[in-house]
Amino acid sequence: MRIVDSKNTFSERVRVKSHPFSIFIIILLLTPFSSLAEYTFTNNLYNAWQSFLSLKMKEGQEWIAREKLENPDNDLTHLIKNYNDIIILLISEDVTLYKKLKSNESYRLTSLKKSARNSPWHRYSQAEILLQWAFVKLKFGDETAAAWNLRQAYRLLEENRKLYPEFTEQKKSLGFLNIIIGSVPDSYHWVLNIMGVKGSIPEGINQLEEAATKKNSFQLEARLLKTVIECFMLNKEEKRFKEIRELYSEYPDNLLIHFIYATLLSKNDESLMALKVLVNRPSGSEYIPFPVLDFMEGEIYLFKGDYLNARESYLKFLHNFKGKNLIKDTYFKLFLTYWLTGEDEKAIAHLNKVLTSGQTLYDSDKYAQRFAERKDFPDKPLMKARLYTDGGFYEEAFEILNDYSLAKAPSLKDKIEYFYRTGRLH
Repeated sequence: MRIVDSKNTFSERVRVKSHPFSIFIIILLLTPFSSLAEYTFTNNLYNAWQSFLSLKMKEGQEWIAREKLENPDNDLTHLIKNYNDIIILLISEDVTLYKKLKSNESYRLTSLKKSARNSPWHRYSQAEILLQWAFVKLKFGDETAAAWNLRQAYRLLEENRKLYPEFTEQKKSLGFLNIIIGSVPDSYHWVLNIMGVKGSIPEGINQLEEAATKKNSFQLEARLLKTVIECFMLNKEEKRFKEIRELYSEYPDNLLIHFIYATLLSKNDESLMALKVLVNRPSGSEYIPFPVLDFMEGEIYLFKGDYLNARESYLKFLHNFKGKNLIKDTYFKLFLTYWLTGEDEKAIAHLNKVLTSGQTLYDSDKYAQRFAERKDFPDKPLMKARLYTDGGFYEEAFEILNDYSLAKAPSLKDKIEYFYRTGRLH
């Protein structure tokens, strides 16, 4: 069954004028297979998908429940419902919840394999579920299973592309995979050959561009993905904020867009604007708890020298976060909030917690671990200058470095640090 979009509904079907007798024959032929489910992007599913992307998980679940009641044979529900699990796991990083929910992947894939095969949604839905779970598996350290997921998703999408070349929805995922695979260094291409996958960055950009600009069911998701890839992978300066600013204006109640916008602003050293976005983010019981946003707030407060507010945000993050990443880094940053205000005893207590908490998967956690092991403290003014620079507070950093006395530097290492920080700041 072909699905066409309209302004009013996502479930309007193409109607073909046929002789009544022909329709009767078709019904007779299809009667033995009437148990096969269909793929229809109904208003319920569209609203659920929009809710999940806004991080309104309960609202999305309610739309899913309504769809299952009204259209129990609609197998596209499996794909949209998958967004719920994926988003919750990626945000919470809750290992216990991961163990509980991961069986949903195989259940949904098995259900979809029994569905109507003569639809562009058939292979696409399976591929998308595989792709989404690949990132969850990477997050929880299951790299081998994630690689297998990517391989299966790639093959299903390639098959679908050949069968339904005009199916725009798949170009979001194909474009993303082409860019990711095409970005793998030449020295690792033997791994791609073994997996039987290949990628092209130019082709991926074109596919993602089409999915983001041409009307289709997942256009918003394609626009978000395009923005993230352009800014974090392709470094397209001229497009860095144009798209995300438009999205931020169009979807003021979308918490995910606030997160992406604040992240891009922080990356571009626009910390005060990022803080404004975070402080004014939508909130309420309808949104999923998002502790990393508290961590981001803590970072900006730390960069601007507001150590009390930084401390409060970091502690809030630790209280609510269920994962293991960023924990060492957070205790290190808490150490800084005490150490830079002369509360050395409390500072050392938090630094010692770096050694016994979290894990070292992220670079920031690795750095915190090394620092805690070596306890090779830099001069405090130089650390403050570094933090100001990292946050884009350049005038404050220059003021510290201009007043710094090389003659009074505690060690040769600090003198070298001074020249490095001054050079980097310039």
